[in-house]
Amino acid sequence: MFNHVTIPLKSIEATTIDGIRLYETPEGNKYPSITTVLSVRNETGLMEWRGPGQDGLTEWRKRVGEDVANHITRTAADRGTKVHYMCEDYLNNTEKNFPDKWKEHKKNFLPYCLFGQLKNKVLCNIDDIYAQEAGLYSDKYKVAGRVDCIAKY
Repeated sequence: MFNHVTIPLKSIEATTIDGIRLYETPEGNKYPSITTVLSVRNETGLMEWRGPGQDGLTEWRKRVGEDVANHITRTAADRGTKVHYMCEDYLNNTEKNFPDKWKEHKKNFLPYCLFGQLKNKVLCNIDDIYAQEAGLYSDKYKVAGRVDCIAKY
C-alpha cells in the first residue's frame, strides 16, 4: 500500500481557447500550458532541436503511408493512456480495494503486461506520494500544467 502524504496545493482551472490550453491561477492569472508553449516554439522554428529518430519517423511515415502511420500512432497512444491509468490506479491503492476495476484493466493484455513491468521495476521504488494529477504553475515563468505524480523515489 502506498502512503499518501497530501500537500496543500491551490487548484487551477483549465480552459482551451483556439487550441491553446490556459490555466487560471487562484490569483486570476492565465498561463498557457507548458505543452502548448513547447509545441508553439517547435512549430515556429524557435526550437531547432529535434528528438532522436525524428528523421527516421518521417521516413517511416513515407514508407508505410499516412493511414497506416496514423493507425499505429493512435493505437500506441491508446495503449499508453491505458498504462497511465493503470499506474495511477495502482498508486491510489485501488488494486486491493477495487478488484472489479482491475478485472477490467486485465482485459487489456498488452497494456497490462507493460504496466506489470513498470510495477515490478519502477513503481515498487515509490514511497510517500505527495500529489497526483495536480495542477502546478509558475508566476516566474508564466506557465502551468498538470503533474502525473510527485513522490519519493
